Amino acid sequence: MNGWLRLGVVLTIAWLPLGAFLGDMIAANFADQFAAGPRDRCLQIARLADSADSGACWAEYDRTKALLAPHRWRAMLTVSLVPIAPGWLLAYIGLLVARWIRGGFRKTA
Repeated sequence: MNGWLRLGVVLTIAWLPLGAFLGDMIAANFADQFAAGPRDRCLQIARLADSADSGACWAEYDRTKALLAPHRWRAMLTVSLVPIAPGWLLAYIGLLVARWIRGGFRKTA
């Protein structure tokens, strides 16, 4: 295995946990934004009704986030695995183009 291929393997292996972490962050941010809308509306209604009890709003927020929690693994897998094949394909295309250009200079010299 040459040095560039080894570098590609190392970068691919390094991307797996990083991609999973990024996917988890994206999913957690989505769940937070998805659950925050109804919570904020509930808190506004509670303020307009002069109700000091906002516990029900926060309980609904927690329930909504808990419903989305089991689906975070999908984002983790998607973000960590999907870019690997296109990355290798782009690297291979770049290698072929570089060899083609270098071959063109060798023929004229």
